[in-house]
Amino acid sequence: MKFLDISSVILQIIVIALLLLSSLLGATMNFALLYLMGAVIISGVFRAYSLYKKDLISPSSKKEGYTQLHYRRAIAGTLCHFTLGFSIYLGMIPAQFSSSDYNTNLITTAGMVLCLLFSDFVLPKQVYKSVIAQKFLVLTIVLAQIVLLFFPVSNSSKVLLSSPFKGKWMVINGGNSPLVNHHFFFLSQKYALDLIKQEDALVSKNRDKSLDSYLSFKKEVLASYKGEVVTTVNKFDDLEIGKTDQKNAFGNHIVIKINDNLFLGLGHLKKDSIIVKVGQTVEVGQVLAQCGNTGNTSQPHLHIQLMTKKDLFDKHNLPVPMFFKDSSGKAKFYKRNDIF
Repeated sequence: MKFLDISSVILQIIVIALLLLSSLLGATMNFALLYLMGAVIISGVFRAYSLYKKDLISPSSKKEGYTQLHYRRAIAGTLCHFTLGFSIYLGMIPAQFSSSDYNTNLITTAGMVLCLLFSDFVLPKQVYKSVIAQKFLVLTIVLAQIVLLFFPVSNSSKVLLSSPFKGKWMVINGGNSPLVNHHFFFLSQKYALDLIKQEDALVSKNRDKSLDSYLSFKKEVLASYKGEVVTTVNKFDDLEIGKTDQKNAFGNHIVIKINDNLFLGLGHLKKDSIIVKVGQTVEVGQVLAQCGNTGNTSQPHLHIQLMTKKDLFDKHNLPVPMFFKDSSGKAKFYKRNDIF
């Protein structure tokens, strides 16, 4: 029994470590999906074994030993699994799927949560405190990310940006939470946005290898604010889908100085498309370059961020929340799935 206790503790530590790593990489939703799938399989196997051994008890089996520990395990599991299911719903990108596929994903997620609801209350006589602790820790970490997503962000810079594109564009990554923003824990990129044409989300799912098949590719990138161009990099090749350049993560890019403590960075631009020069003053709406697929990127898109230093990777460079004018001219903080 001591061996099983130790094994359970080690397993729960691994689960929490994987969640923390997933959160750091902006992959909480992926963790949640794998967690629920694994929980359904593992609980199914163990409940079947316990049923065979006549070792299953439920809240109606108090005389058979359904204790306060069992209730804590049931509550921890239920809250944890519902929260994970909700995080999948919030983190999913509907544009990546057809309508039927998206609905299937939602139904599958809800089905897993409901299956686990049964197994959370119908338990073997032996329950482990380490499992209860793990469920509450997972609940706390994921719930914190959900709360962050809806937590109000202030426009500390007082700058109101215009859209860097003509027409409608979608935020594929961005927001005040690692649940929807894989930039969240990376220095000055905390409030960065990745923008694509909405139609390109589905193309990426279909794994089309042609850059020209992406509507975002070669689209004109516009100045979102008046300022001085202080950096231009224009030499990196556009990469085939499936290849990345992590060494030159930002790819071809432009940095615009808005004031002494505020800089606007635009990354992953198309090779040789930058038409402005260092020292030049640009106006709102002025064409700067074209959207490309350079640097550490999975598909053509624009990476845009506000920061306090000119150097993107300066360790003292701090992130600045970005607010854009919405269709009514009001300030808006955008997050994943929002449309410009």
